[in-house]
Amino acid sequence: MWLTVFRTGTRGGMPGFLAGMGLQVPTWFAYGPVPIIIVMALSGFGSTYLLVSGALSSVNSEVEEMASIMGASKTRLLRKITFPLVLPAMLSGFILSFASAMGSFSTPALLGSRVGYDTIATMLVSSLRTRDFNAGYIITLVLIIIVAIAVFINQKMIGIRRSYATIMGKGSRCTPLSLGKAKYPLLGFLTVFMTITVVIPMFVLLLDTVMLVPGVYSLSNFTLHYWIGERGGIDLFAGMPGVFRHPWFWESFRTTMLLTVCVAVIGMFTGQFLGYVCTRGRGRLSGRILEQCAFLPYMIPSVTFGALYLTMWIEPRLFLPSLYGTFALLALICVVNGLPSASRAGTANMMQIGYDLEEAASIQGASFIRRFGKIVLPLAKPGFLTGFILIFMSTITTLDLIILLMSTNVTTLSYMVFSFSESGESAHASVLSAFMFLLVLATYLIAIKIGKVDLAAAYGGSSGGGKSK
Repeated sequence: MWLTVFRTGTRGGMPGFLAGMGLQVPTWFAYGPVPIIIVMALSGFGSTYLLVSGALSSVNSEVEEMASIMGASKTRLLRKITFPLVLPAMLSGFILSFASAMGSFSTPALLGSRVGYDTIATMLVSSLRTRDFNAGYIITLVLIIIVAIAVFINQKMIGIRRSYATIMGKGSRCTPLSLGKAKYPLLGFLTVFMTITVVIPMFVLLLDTVMLVPGVYSLSNFTLHYWIGERGGIDLFAGMPGVFRHPWFWESFRTTMLLTVCVAVIGMFTGQFLGYVCTRGRGRLSGRILEQCAFLPYMIPSVTFGALYLTMWIEPRLFLPSLYGTFALLALICVVNGLPSASRAGTANMMQIGYDLEEAASIQGASFIRRFGKIVLPLAKPGFLTGFILIFMSTITTLDLIILLMSTNVTTLSYMVFSFSESGESAHASVLSAFMFLLVLATYLIAIKIGKVDLAAAYGGSSGGGKSK
């Protein structure tokens, strides 16, 4: 979406929205480190928001109210009570964003290659493409070391404290906190921020899908051909039909939906279980090793990770069958690649559930299976739904991870977007991008209605904690 708005047209491709309106966009703002940092920060905003807001929603208001009665200011409340309680969620968001940025290839390649700007991930892919494998292995090792150090620091900062638990065996309540004079400035800031980062880019993207000639924004240029037009209806793009009439679309749509649902369900249960084991084993060697192993896929750039799976499964090896070009290989690599985010989501969810409930049941002789099924699962149920949605959203838009594993028999919507962009069919690519956004948004809204929970709050595992409002 960044290029849709800020593309200059002087570095290849059609001009973006601002250039089409006659406005000159500085090259440094359209390409290079500035847009890369902005896009990466915005792409990691959603998951970090769900993590932190979910933990905040599970904080018992009585604790803050008692401190307020004793004369504590709002600043002191945040510094001494709120921030320490949500520290695991904040650090989880930081680690996920940091590791994702370190291993990201598509954004730096798309926004940096046109001005000769490289990152570690793009250097790694370039080394592998030129068959400089020694340099590629060294760069991979550097990536692993950097992210491993970040994860180690994260564990040290959280430690083995139990004071992060906000869901106990007794009821608690959540009371809105008055913002006072800061209410309207904060509201204005959030409104402007969301308008600039979400509303305007999506509006421009949708506008491009109904413009017959890209970059010409007028009513006379309006068309729905790129959505539902028949083949040969216009001369542009060799008379290709609209996306919904394209013979490739429905097969890719079916594959995408089946893939995302399967991966989300498997990742949801796996992530919550890993989160439970990691939180209950925190401070033990086994718990730390499991947490590090679950995070390993994030230490490898997606394209490289796909290349490793391609090498492993392209032909039969020992007891491993050949899975290249199959749906099973796509599902396998997406599940494994999603383990870091799934486990971090599970950890943030499980750390909100106090040990006291399980300890009381254990004293009464309840087995592990009974404790997990009767205590942990009901309290963590909203977090399962949130984990499903997060994995669903990340899987439906993934491309770098699976692009090397695509075949004529198995394709996805994200691969269709890439193919249209590569062949210069920008309007069709915009239509598919808009459709995928609407698909994810609809899934999110349906999940809220069916689950009857705030997914952001559910990420903190708070809904089952017996709160009264």
